[in-house]
Amino acid sequence: MTEPDHTLPPILLFVPALISASPGNSAARVAALLAEDLTNGPGTFHVESLANPGPGLSETWRITEKDRGPVLDVSLLDYRKGFALPAIGGFTLWSAAWRLMVSIGYAVRALTLWLRAQGKAKRGVARVHSLLGLAGVGVLVLSVVIAGLDLWWALSTPDSPDVLTLGLAGLAGWLYATGVRLIQRSADWLQSILEYADHETRSATVNHEFLPVLDGLVEGPAPRDVHVLGYSMGALVALDFLFPPASLHPTIDARHTAVKTLTTVGCPIDLARLYYPHYIDDRVERVPGLRWTNIFIAADILGSNLVDGDDFGTENPKPVAGLAPVNERYTDERLTWSNLISRKGILSHSQYWGEPGTANCLNLALAAITRR
Repeated sequence: MTEPDHTLPPILLFVPALISASPGNSAARVAALLAEDLTNGPGTFHVESLANPGPGLSETWRITEKDRGPVLDVSLLDYRKGFALPAIGGFTLWSAAWRLMVSIGYAVRALTLWLRAQGKAKRGVARVHSLLGLAGVGVLVLSVVIAGLDLWWALSTPDSPDVLTLGLAGLAGWLYATGVRLIQRSADWLQSILEYADHETRSATVNHEFLPVLDGLVEGPAPRDVHVLGYSMGALVALDFLFPPASLHPTIDARHTAVKTLTTVGCPIDLARLYYPHYIDDRVERVPGLRWTNIFIAADILGSNLVDGDDFGTENPKPVAGLAPVNERYTDERLTWSNLISRKGILSHSQYWGEPGTANCLNLALAAITRR
């Protein structure tokens, strides 16, 4: 294998959260904050956009220092375009009936998962995860109601409305006016997440986005050292790629040793383990001995420490494919019912970093990248 050409800077692949379209969920923001953290030490660093991001990458930002030149590229690896399920379009009777059947199937599947998880959701964050699951079931049930109204409308006779027709039409109009689009959009994402978690081939298709990107980075005369930073659902996708299920018989490519570190931030792996207890069992390493750092806020309802029975601890996390992460707890805030009611548990998920000039956890990610 060709040795890395260190005239090129290492590259950090940022794998973003699934839903958020905020400026913070971008490679540009991550690069700006990393440059700011670096500037707090020796040297002065700035960020510039590269015109050619590279194969499979949506954007790339280069961090440079005036005397040392380029020190790190930060690129967006966007798996989200392949995550969403194809919509069932059309306004025919058949399409409306199919949407209803599909909606019922997902609602039943989610309810079954929630009922099975109740025996394990006995304390702390697991009980909050149970509430999240129940809320998800509620959203999917509402999507069944919406699909049922669509089917009723397709079956109705528009030229001879009766009182019931007019009443249901009014109810449908009121639902649309009070957030049905938000409900349906949420249901679509929940359905996509269920498909990802339930079917290994589906998850493999989503994280297949990594393969052409890595191929482009490690081939040719100047292969790169690669680091991966995953946030929220992006952290889970990165984890699933680097530690795939053995049942998929993944091809282990020796060139992937160019990936030096994995940093997961606010990773919902403990939520996945509540509803899918064997989710991380029987995995293999793509990169033997990968340095994996897991950053979490104990007050974050989606963050994870992989420590069974201790939502605050950092020691003895559960390994994946024999490799346990180095846990880094960011802040000493805990998840309590009072801060859950005050939305702290929800807002904490977006507080790993924010605007430039504010506190952030990326110094921990930077330490993981530079640690030898």
